Amino acid sequence: MTQSGPPPFHKRQYIIDRRFQWRLILMATMPLVAFFVAAVIGYAIVIQKLKSAFSFTSANELIIKITSELGTDITSDKIFSSFEFWGFIALLVLGVMLFAYASFVFLIFSHRIAGPIFKFGKAIQELANGDLTARAELRAKDEFQQTAAAFNTAVAHIRERIRDIDNANEALTESLRIMKKNSSEANAPHFDDLIVKSQEIEKCISEFEFKPERES
Repeated sequence: MTQSGPPPFHKRQYIIDRRFQWRLILMATMPLVAFFVAAVIGYAIVIQKLKSAFSFTSANELIIKITSELGTDITSDKIFSSFEFWGFIALLVLGVMLFAYASFVFLIFSHRIAGPIFKFGKAIQELANGDLTARAELRAKDEFQQTAAAFNTAVAHIRERIRDIDNANEALTESLRIMKKNSSEANAPHFDDLIVKSQEIEKCISEFEFKPERES
């Protein structure tokens, strides 16, 4: 009696296609980097405006100037209205820049992914319809180049194998006809059956398309 133990542990592999996955990570993190850069720029703009308004070089100097100008009422609308205005402008510019940049990045990257997926689907549909010259032809900057090359190679091998079967079947059919002609009448029905089977194979092969003009 065999005891079924726990299934063997298999280390999960997260990096499957290193180049594609790192490009995807880069594209996903670039908007965050852009957000950080824009936030720093916005902060610098606000600080510069405050420097122009209060002429300070440090936080302590700013507090002293605010206190001397506004007294102890540091919640005065004068200082906070400046913060609100320039903070709003900085956030608005930041939001517009981030949205435009993220939209552009994802549009370009999604185009390089969606295009190959569409072409793969079209090539697979052609292959399902019996077209053995179907190819996944991608642009130079599209993703999944290695997958497309493997797909095209596999289809080419299948095409050659079926062509070899077709040629062998034609030779077999011709040989059967010659053997039938040279055999006795008693054996003729057996050759007829074999010829019919060969013709059925030929009919199945004829459902596939071979277009020389598309072959590479």
